[in-house]
Amino acid sequence: MSREQLQGRFFQRGELLGYVLDYATLPLAVMISEDDIDRVRQQSRSIELRVASQPNTSYRGEIIRLLPSSTKLLPSTTLTTEGGGEIILDPKREQQLQSYQSYFRLELAAPKALKKRFDERVYVLIEHDPEPIFWRWYRATRRVFLRQFDV
Repeated sequence: MSREQLQGRFFQRGELLGYVLDYATLPLAVMISEDDIDRVRQQSRSIELRVASQPNTSYRGEIIRLLPSSTKLLPSTTLTTEGGGEIILDPKREQQLQSYQSYFRLELAAPKALKKRFDERVYVLIEHDPEPIFWRWYRATRRVFLRQFDV
């Protein structure tokens, strides 16, 4: 709604009027696919962040919270293909930001990152422990079979 439409309007108790944000402690929302969530949970070594407005500067991040269940609801349009991201929206969606596949939401803290805008894109690189190539092939083959048999 525009400012003119809000002027003089009555608001119900509990109705959302706006947000009060502290940009210094604002968490970053990252959506992780179901295929990659086990490696993020068990083998994450470090997290590197790059803010879109400052692509030449990298920051370190740390995991604050990993939501235990997957969801199709997305926190921002920035993550979708319509907003320049990689997550495809469900064409039969019932809600505005509903993805085609399920994702796990990961919240990161980046205290030193300069967050100037609320919905700014952040590129996240999660480094994992090294592993033999055999395990990568095994995991990829397993995913193919699980998808084929709808498990």
